[in-house]
Amino acid sequence: MPRRKSEHLGEVTAPSGSLFVVDMGYLEMWCHDQKPVMPPGILSDEGTKNANAGADFRIDGRDAEKCGRHWGRQWHPRFHFDIPKHGIGHVRKGFAEFVAEHGYEAKLTMLRGRVTHRQRIADALEYGKGMGQVFFQGLEGFVISGVPTGTKMRVTGERMGGRDRAVSERWRWVDLEVRPGRKVVSSAPAGRVFVDRARLMFADIDALKEWKHDEPIDGKADLVFWGRDAEAAARAVKAPRLPDMDGGTLYGWDNLPDAEARRKGGIVWQAKQKNQWLLGLDYRPHSHHWQIMEQVRRRATESGIAEVGGATMCGFMTSWGDGLYPVIVERDRGDEVVRVRLQLGDDDRVKQYHDMMERAKAR
Repeated sequence: MPRRKSEHLGEVTAPSGSLFVVDMGYLEMWCHDQKPVMPPGILSDEGTKNANAGADFRIDGRDAEKCGRHWGRQWHPRFHFDIPKHGIGHVRKGFAEFVAEHGYEAKLTMLRGRVTHRQRIADALEYGKGMGQVFFQGLEGFVISGVPTGTKMRVTGERMGGRDRAVSERWRWVDLEVRPGRKVVSSAPAGRVFVDRARLMFADIDALKEWKHDEPIDGKADLVFWGRDAEAAARAVKAPRLPDMDGGTLYGWDNLPDAEARRKGGIVWQAKQKNQWLLGLDYRPHSHHWQIMEQVRRRATESGIAEVGGATMCGFMTSWGDGLYPVIVERDRGDEVVRVRLQLGDDDRVKQYHDMMERAKAR
């Protein structure tokens, strides 16, 4: 089968020399160098309260690392992060039973303060000798160091191709071309990234401090809605029709002052509830996330870039939805990183997709 031509998704810069690969949609939970806090609206009120009253643990003792690897709860064998309040007792009891059963000289220490997300990146890079997994708020991203600090690196992708039309336009892989032109002498699985909102991003680890996920940078926001009863709702609330990047029909307002967008959102929601209308409603503050998603909606590659904290970040849709995606790192003879590859589509992913479609038809 002939290979598809690669496509250009965007560029990335890494002033820090290290990049984080993460589900961009969940960066609302990224706390960088502040105390980790679960924001409202993701979990139930009780779940949010439990998460924010939780704790981080470290395994200490002569056998700490060996014990942690055997216990196998999280990637870094010395830490157990983000244990909600209701789970603290279970973790302590389970660890004590495990140590007693296997005879390890190790103890579980509850840390006085929560470990910041930025510190978890530093710990992962140290333990993984330049790359590793970063656990935060139940998610998992991948971090890698040793990339050029003053170079624009291209992000490219190749589609599946072939005769299976259901998957032919989905990404086989997306690559970060770190040192193009270098000869690759080794290629090996290096980790994985967890996706739960169907999108990914390459981001500089220090520039993430300046990322604004839901906060409008210019003080403005869009309020849009769509669906079966959207036209009726638009008439009721006097909302104009908007151009839709996906070829459908959108109603609402763009470039509103943020407070006005929120107010109009409340009006649309009340009308929806009162009339039991079927429609989707989206409040879109002009944040960094919005900047990228605006490009995603209008580009065939479903990708975009944003300038954040002196770095260029590139985000894109996986084209497959959610899941665990392998990260492959390719190196040259001098062991420098040549390419970081996100393996998005393969035979297993295709089979999973068709199995899911079959189950949906059977319902």
